Amino acid sequence: MQGLLHWFSGLSAQSWANIIAFTGFVLALWSYNRQQNKDRKVERQENYLRLELESNAVFRFEAEHGDTLLEYKAQTRPSSYVPDAQRDGVADQFFLQQLNLFEIATRSRRRRTVEPQIFGSWVIWFEAVIHSWWFRQRWVEDYADNYTMDLYAIFAPSVAEYDEMLIETAAADAEEREAAAERFRRRFFSHVAAQMQCGEILKWLDRPAEMTMQSYRNRRHGV
Repeated sequence: MQGLLHWFSGLSAQSWANIIAFTGFVLALWSYNRQQNKDRKVERQENYLRLELESNAVFRFEAEHGDTLLEYKAQTRPSSYVPDAQRDGVADQFFLQQLNLFEIATRSRRRRTVEPQIFGSWVIWFEAVIHSWWFRQRWVEDYADNYTMDLYAIFAPSVAEYDEMLIETAAADAEEREAAAERFRRRFFSHVAAQMQCGEILKWLDRPAEMTMQSYRNRRHGV
């Protein structure tokens, strides 16, 4: 202890000035990081609330136009489908609203302003829209050019892969088609996890199938 006191007493005025300046810098950095963490927490809460509110608007739209949207959400184009500008416009609004939310979600995750667990629940929704023949067709024809590279990188290869899967399993039985769909789903989650550098997404694959779809169903029914 005496040696330490002797060392301090032997410091020059310049050394003391340097110590004081460094201590001030450390305290300022600590204060800045503390405020940044507070701001990030607030931003996460705001993003979560925004996504929840806007997703509820999508589900209200879906409920209001349920009869119209039914054939657009089918896995393959129904034989009864007849092009109709008004009905097609409703379908476009439905899927574009979802893509707008997906863009917000991916941007927020890229900035680390949405929790990984929350983002994982959105990836379930990402995969669900690919099941729609209309979404896949319109993604290629029009949607893709209007969104960020993250969203493009997520959907472009996955839309093409899903169409290929349907062609390859067209003559398969129900069990084989179900197995192919599950393989696609796992590849999709792995693809999004790699694209977004978010390994937490993969944990959703370890849950039972019923549980992994529960978040999506809850959103649809406003739970």
